[in-house]
Amino acid sequence: MKTAGLVFSLVFVAIVAVPFIFIDNKNSISLKENRTLAQFPHFMEDGKINSGNIKKVPAMLDAYINDRFGFRDAAVSFAKKLSVTGRKKNGDVLIGKEGWLFYVNYSDGNNLSDFYKMNLFTPEEINQFIINIENRLDFCNDNGIQFLFLIAPNKHNIYSEYYPFERPQGITRTEQIMAALPDKLKNVVIYPRDWLIKNKRNDMPLYFETDTHWNMAGAHYAFELLYDNIKNRFLNMQFPEMRFTVEVRYDSSGDIVPMSGFTSYGKRTIPDLRPQGGWDSFYRYIKNEGTDGVITENTSKTLPKAIVYRDSFFSALEPFTSCIFSYTEYHWRFFSETEKQYILERKPDIVIWEIVERSLKAVIEAQFKPEIH
Repeated sequence: MKTAGLVFSLVFVAIVAVPFIFIDNKNSISLKENRTLAQFPHFMEDGKINSGNIKKVPAMLDAYINDRFGFRDAAVSFAKKLSVTGRKKNGDVLIGKEGWLFYVNYSDGNNLSDFYKMNLFTPEEINQFIINIENRLDFCNDNGIQFLFLIAPNKHNIYSEYYPFERPQGITRTEQIMAALPDKLKNVVIYPRDWLIKNKRNDMPLYFETDTHWNMAGAHYAFELLYDNIKNRFLNMQFPEMRFTVEVRYDSSGDIVPMSGFTSYGKRTIPDLRPQGGWDSFYRYIKNEGTDGVITENTSKTLPKAIVYRDSFFSALEPFTSCIFSYTEYHWRFFSETEKQYILERKPDIVIWEIVERSLKAVIEAQFKPEIH
């Protein structure tokens, strides 16, 4: 019995000691949990002992051990499998600072990799991207149609300060694209990241805190760039001047919230912009079926006619652009090869293709045959 007791004690001590023997003192983040790991407590600041830090040592040491004990990632994974909390298990959500949530689905653009600038395009991919945009531009030009390509910025490229990790220096893959654009595309591709960052305000976020998308305030700044570009293309047309009022409300919803397993979370700021006289004074809906198609008709029949290929980011832009086109079709699909005949039958004055930044690789894969002259 004594031998068995001794063996049991030794095994118990070994099991308890293993997590400390293999403690992780190298990594600064946990990719399993998408967060920063606690640092080892320090007492010195500027070469002097900080008494305030000494008081915090027990809590800091406890956090350090909890975050870094050996085989912690395996234990976390095992605990998740045993979880019976009823929450949806999903690795698509990163919890940021001050209640901000970020979408990080690996198979849908992999925003975490984009944040770390690890998903750069090869020279061949950049070249193919440019070819595919040029071919669409040439098709439109050959048929007397204007063309614009709008890149809706990833949320973390506007609000990286709310990520729980520090962002490394270096170029992003969208910056690669923008730097490589030939002159013929520089007025065709619109990437409003810098303009959005310039207009950031502490009291009015431009993206929803708990949602993937920009809100109406953010969409309005993107619209400003789009509108200026369009007016310069149709110099003989009289475009409306619009002034907006803003009302703000709040809730605890957003498209990322259910992904995290919560029914509500944090605070979502919802700015509601309206022009003087209301939206109805500019346009009406002929069709309003979301992903199945939207068509608007303006009160002015002299404005350009547009077809917009878009994703979910254009929903907040839709009211603004409907004010400046006499007739607008919004299609929740790519500007693909199969759209050529449809466009020629509708005879728009302008085609706009919008896509969110995380999906830019799909543009490389979306071949568009050049016109044969």
